[in-house]
Amino acid sequence: MTRNEVLCRYRHLRAISIQHHSAAVKFLARSTILEHARRLGLAKGKTLFVQSEAELTLVFDLAIYTAKEGRSRAIDRYAKAA
Repeated sequence: MTRNEVLCRYRHLRAISIQHHSAAVKFLARSTILEHARRLGLAKGKTLFVQSEAELTLVFDLAIYTAKEGRSRAIDRYAKAA
């Protein structure tokens, strides 16, 4: 594959990944998002204090891919629904 073909394929797969992550966020409770943000020091009460999109992405990734023991992960609930 040429460099341009690789980049084109990457961009296509990245767009699909973003769609899946955006859909998986819908399977999260607001309280779960805030709980992860608090653990990272990015929330006080019900308010998020992020300085960059990368910090917010980290909060959402943690919330999507982790769960308390005995609970299902948001990514698994999304996959089951899709």
